[in-house]
Amino acid sequence: MFKEILSLKGMPQSDIHHPEGDVYVHTRKCWNLLRKESRAVRLAALLHDIGKLITYKLKDGRHTYHGHDQELDFVLRILGNAKFKKHLSVDEIATIIFIFENHMRYKRINEMKKSKRERLLNHRFVKSLIAVCHADNSCREIYKNNKCEFPNTQNPKRKVFLNGIELDCVPTEFNYDSKNS
Repeated sequence: MFKEILSLKGMPQSDIHHPEGDVYVHTRKCWNLLRKESRAVRLAALLHDIGKLITYKLKDGRHTYHGHDQELDFVLRILGNAKFKKHLSVDEIATIIFIFENHMRYKRINEMKKSKRERLLNHRFVKSLIAVCHADNSCREIYKNNKCEFPNTQNPKRKVFLNGIELDCVPTEFNYDSKNS
């Protein structure tokens, strides 16, 4: 595991947004939900909140990480590490970067202009982005009720809509064993 990921241990988060625990616990749970996905998607899950190491602030008694999704240089430095550089394809790196840069934008998809929303949803890595975003959001629900709806992006069979936008994925019940996180 990256030393940067281990550095997320103990980094506090708001109980309202992340009742599952600190940034490290959240990252591990997100990664666990994606263990059947591609290597690029799993790495993106590990790195999606890594910018929080740089952007942490305590403001008015609240933990904030504004702009953590904009710390691309930090992600590129991690991916540029020799042990990853020689094992990752250009497409895998592009997937990771796309997910890192867009995982917060996707959460605000309904606020986007139609053209911007369509551009995001028509991107070739959008299924990977959706998988990570669903895992990112599902961590909170799993903490509450120990199961959630999770998209199977590998085998889409029927239409699923998110706020009126058709997604190419199928929800399946996903049971999560919190002892294995």
